[in-house]
Amino acid sequence: SAILQMAIIFYLTEKTGSAMVLSMASLLGFLPYAVFGPAIGVLVDRHDRKKIMIGADLIIAAAGSVLTIVAFYMELPVWMVMIVLFIRSIGTAFHTPALNAVTPLLVPEEQLTKCAGYSQSLQSISYIVSPAVAALLYSVWELNAIIAIDVLGAVIASITVAIVRI
Repeated sequence: SAILQMAIIFYLTEKTGSAMVLSMASLLGFLPYAVFGPAIGVLVDRHDRKKIMIGADLIIAAAGSVLTIVAFYMELPVWMVMIVLFIRSIGTAFHTPALNAVTPLLVPEEQLTKCAGYSQSLQSISYIVSPAVAALLYSVWELNAIIAIDVLGAVIASITVAIVRI
């Protein structure tokens, strides 16, 4: 997902060259998560976290699928990219607290600290590596191919969560 976020930024930079468009895309891609995250966390605690994770992944996949289909037939409209960034951010806002809440249920108590360390390390590495990987992929593939890979990843994540006992 972080790779796709960066690839979309590269796409918007290439297409518009507008700092305003990039600012708006960044805002729509991260603001819902930041603003609604605390309230969503409360909702996640009151509902089936497994279903929330599956639903969030499927919503992210559906939004990406729309972009892939549209990009196959025409140049992506900036407004559509913005809406998809917003939807993906909302999906992430639901998925992250649900995942954080189920981790202690899946990992033995004596391994929680180690698991949290690994998780944080992977997240940090993702922030560092994602721009470079996105730049590489974007230089050799079209955006819709990167989106399709992200959609596939979200579908695989949904299936994995569905078969894991939580």
